Amino acid sequence: EEVAYSMLRTHRSYSNRQFTITVKGVQGRTLINPTVIFSGSGGAPVTVTAEEAEIERDLDAEGLRFTLRRGTATGPGLSYHFDHEQREVTLLSAAKTPSPSRMALRDLPADMVEQRLQLSVWRQQTATLAAHRMLSGEFAGLSDPNLTIRLVHLRGLESRIHRLNTEPWRRWAGGCSCFCFVMIGAPLAIRFRNAHFLWSFALCFLPMLVVYYPLLMATLDQCKSGRLPPFTVWAGNLLLLVWSWHLLRKVARY
Repeated sequence: EEVAYSMLRTHRSYSNRQFTITVKGVQGRTLINPTVIFSGSGGAPVTVTAEEAEIERDLDAEGLRFTLRRGTATGPGLSYHFDHEQREVTLLSAAKTPSPSRMALRDLPADMVEQRLQLSVWRQQTATLAAHRMLSGEFAGLSDPNLTIRLVHLRGLESRIHRLNTEPWRRWAGGCSCFCFVMIGAPLAIRFRNAHFLWSFALCFLPMLVVYYPLLMATLDQCKSGRLPPFTVWAGNLLLLVWSWHLLRKVARY
């Protein structure tokens, strides 16, 4: 609960697989005007809005308990008001989804399918909700917390899909970079075989440090955000290969 409270105080929102929450503010342990979307059975979400709420850890049930006061709950075939309500999620389920960088390559395709399915469902539900409010003339409802929190969750799903797409390309590019380094180092070592060791090392290492790694970080960031296609992370490797080809030609002539 401390992680959730910290994120809510700083960013006014927090999200994981089991729930997504936005708040107007945090006073001590009390959440002001929270809107929480709980993942229901079959992927059907339940949206709960309240005047105030608290989050605490239930050690006996090994979960998180939400205590909500004076609010409404809506979902597929569900709509009611309440004065006091408690909802629980297990800590195992509430934990953040593993980062793609920590997942095995064989697990990435299955997670990709799951994320795309969730994205499709959430897009349809969000579009339906927005269309309903526009057709009924409730234009003020287009900026309510329920719709805003859905858009935040959609951006989170899209971001994870971009990261899953990029991860295999990143790993193969990182592994093959060793081969590219050798292709640079070998002709330089031949050409400067009589030079001092530190000079040869600096001649090989500094260009990679100044050019290759910044290029890798820049393209990786752009690919994870979806601005560039995933194969762009190979740009640094291709640059090294072009450079090595140029060096090999010089060595052959020498």
